Amino acid sequence: FEDWAKVSFTTPAETPPVSTRNKTNVYSVSRLRQIKGLDEMGELWRRSVIANGGRWTDYYDRKPYRLYTQGMSLQYVKREDRSRIVPDWLDYDFKNCHWAIFIQTFNIDDEYRLFLQQMLDDSDKFMRQVCAESGNDYSIMKSRRNSILYGSRSSTGSPTLNRLRDLHQRYLKASNKDGTKLFYSLSRYESLMLDVCVSLDTNWTLLMYDGWMTTQPIDTEHFQDEIQKRLGIKIIITEK
Repeated sequence: FEDWAKVSFTTPAETPPVSTRNKTNVYSVSRLRQIKGLDEMGELWRRSVIANGGRWTDYYDRKPYRLYTQGMSLQYVKREDRSRIVPDWLDYDFKNCHWAIFIQTFNIDDEYRLFLQQMLDDSDKFMRQVCAESGNDYSIMKSRRNSILYGSRSSTGSPTLNRLRDLHQRYLKASNKDGTKLFYSLSRYESLMLDVCVSLDTNWTLLMYDGWMTTQPIDTEHFQDEIQKRLGIKIIITEK
């Protein structure tokens, strides 16, 4: 990672401010040069955040409704490395974000809905089961599970996850929906949920697709209630 960072974060020019339909960030990405390691990178990042009033990156819609950062960003850094770079930041996440949105906003048949509800009621148990069935670790199986939502037909190595794939493929065929367009629809709700959260959290520092980072603890139940009140979506917010 350190070798990658030395190459990736040595641009001489700042990125111009970018407007999106969700956020207009008036600050430019700070220059980071001659990075020798993660600790030094973290110190430079903290200085840039302070210097720029807590806003240090620009966002753009690479895909409809989902915000990606432009240039240097902690979005693209592994969680364990982010914790070294900014150990004083908190990382909040919408649990099972797109699956939770999907079951609440799309018309699916009773058999599929029951299967999904059981998965979401105890997703940790569900993932332990599919990991045990496949012999693969959590990150691999989570990726396979999520790819099913966006249309993957590949075998997963888990009978339980293959059942989820079959039910979802049946739904896509019956509803004549495309996995990519489905992703865009779910990302729209995701973005609206983030809008609610950053409107409540004045200390936020970075948007992270289906979550965000901030410098102060939040009342997760209050945020969950506000999302349900404003958008009609019931979601669980967890701290990573």
